[in-house]
Amino acid sequence: VAPDLDPKMEVRIDSDGPAPPGDLYVSMRIGDVQKQSRFLSSRTYRFPDPADGKGAFGRIEVFKRVGHATVSFDSLTGEPQDVEVQCDLPQFETLRMKLAVKSSSQAAEEAAPAVKKGRMK
Repeated sequence: VAPDLDPKMEVRIDSDGPAPPGDLYVSMRIGDVQKQSRFLSSRTYRFPDPADGKGAFGRIEVFKRVGHATVSFDSLTGEPQDVEVQCDLPQFETLRMKLAVKSSSQAAEEAAPAVKKGRMK
């Protein structure tokens, strides 16, 4: 998530009680902006001024990490690579997915309309 250049709202979350386990994450959403980080004893989030009055409410979600994998971005060809995430869940040990990565210049080239060759009338 990119840093906010001109934050208008600051939200601080303080854990009340014992220190949270290290595999918990908190997500804070205000309006269209969401921030996510490891759940610590105290954390401050800075948000831009919410548009359309969406700042009257926020959403807090708490997640537990059940798995992770390291992926390589050396090849930015857009070809899918198989990824397996080992999960710490009794009934769901492996999460399989395909990951395709393109550089921004490659994605822009593919999105550009083809130029027709010919004469103008």
